[in-house]
Order: sequence, then C-alpha cells, then structure tokens
Amino acid sequence: MNTKIFNLIKKNLEHAFNLPKYKNVVIDENTVVDRLPWTPARYSKFKDAVEHELSLPCEYRGTLKQIVDDLSEGYILRLDR
Repeated sequence: MNTKIFNLIKKNLEHAFNLPKYKNVVIDENTVVDRLPWTPARYSKFKDAVEHELSLPCEYRGTLKQIVDDLSEGYILRLDR
C-alpha cells in the first residue's frame, strides 16, 4: 500500500470528521469510506482536496485500503506514460 496516498486520504478524512459529533468515527485502512456519515458539501470538499493533490479522479467506494490501492495503480500508470 502506498503510504503517501494513504496518509493523504487519512489526513483529509480526519479533517472532514473532526467534530465532536463524529468522535466515534474510526479512520483506518478498514474504514469503508462510502459508508461514512457524509454530507454532500463535506464529501465534495474532501474529494476536491484529495484530487487536487493527486490529480486523479476517484469515487471513494470501498475500504480505505482498496481506494489507496486503486489510486496507487492510477498514479503509477500516469507516471509510466
């Protein structure tokens, strides 16, 4: 797993859910990202921040590990061009 991409997404998820009402939300490699209590604005802000850093689109479905693996593959393929 690409730790740079993992840490970027984890940091942005923690920022998105850094409110007292979300204190029970756990962000780790097994977190199912599309099942988090998103509001449309919060999801858009999170998605835009990560896509700005990586310049890669993503739907953020599945676990954090699955998402990181998919983004890593896209990142490597982009570098191979």
